[in-house]
Amino acid sequence: MKNQLICFICFFLVFSCKGEEIKQVSQNNVITKDKNILGGDTIQGINTLKEFYLTFYGDDNAYKNKKSKEQYISDRVLKRIDSLSGPEEVTLDYDPFIQAQDYFGNIIRKTIEVKPLKNKNEYKVSFLLFGEKNEKRTEIDLLLKKDSKGNFLIDAILNDEYLNFKKNLNTSEKKSSIPISGNYSPNYELSFDNIKYNEDSLITNLTINIKNKKNNQLQTISYSPEYCSSIPSKAVALKANSKGIIDSDNTLEDNIPIIFADFNFDGKEDFAIINDQANNVGTQYSYFLQDERGNFSINEFLTEKIGLFPTEINNNNKTITLINPIGCCNISTRIFQKEKTNWKLIQSKTEKMN
Repeated sequence: MKNQLICFICFFLVFSCKGEEIKQVSQNNVITKDKNILGGDTIQGINTLKEFYLTFYGDDNAYKNKKSKEQYISDRVLKRIDSLSGPEEVTLDYDPFIQAQDYFGNIIRKTIEVKPLKNKNEYKVSFLLFGEKNEKRTEIDLLLKKDSKGNFLIDAILNDEYLNFKKNLNTSEKKSSIPISGNYSPNYELSFDNIKYNEDSLITNLTINIKNKKNNQLQTISYSPEYCSSIPSKAVALKANSKGIIDSDNTLEDNIPIIFADFNFDGKEDFAIINDQANNVGTQYSYFLQDERGNFSINEFLTEKIGLFPTEINNNNKTITLINPIGCCNISTRIFQKEKTNWKLIQSKTEKMN
């Protein structure tokens, strides 16, 4: 009997040890399998998202320089956020990467989790915002894409209706009228509506509403800028000095979207509106001139041949002067003079920069 008991104990110990060995092997297999499933790109994606969230949301004083965010966020996402959250457009009144306005950075740092979703390059980031009892985890579904250097960028927020890029904003219109701020004209009021965007959040078309303050007559103009990422929201008026000259180089701020002035020396208000914000030489404008009936229409010569806003407008000589850099080292000066219905180039020179 004693021998049988000893044999049973030995058998039990051996079996238990073997069981632990099998269990450990099984666990190791699961871990190995999970690592194989993740793969290099998935691990890179997870690390990129963790780095992004810890850098910008990992504490209450997180660094939020937009230039730094460009390392993690694609151009189309940044442009759409800008177009939806500017001073004239408050559709996006929250931070889309946390779906909230406020948070505790130390709580996000402690609770953040990043998991791959079913589809390639899609991830779920989840965290607590405040660490309160029974607080539901915030979940952000993100799509990543690789840039030309092989780095992952956030290219969409899949569970955000404005940033999932599933809705074709080329056909979506903002129909509410957006007034233009500034004391720019005693006779006219401008506003915009029917604003259309493409998938890169650039404005493809908008309606310019021009209201005559004296008779309430309304003119509407369909306008398609070349490259414009934000709705023009400010206008200024430029007046000639006692010598009949407008010196815009010293009186005009950079990149004012709408400028009222008399561009063709007929004594009537005209206006220029941003056409191309991405030109290497400088901001390009479209020019709308007023006719005898008070209606505005685009002037092809000023828009296509001038483009840049004039450095000087001389009412006495009826000339427009353009001074702009060419390449790295040269300055171009051109002077155009108005002759009845045409413009004539009366001076053109290129000089080296000092």
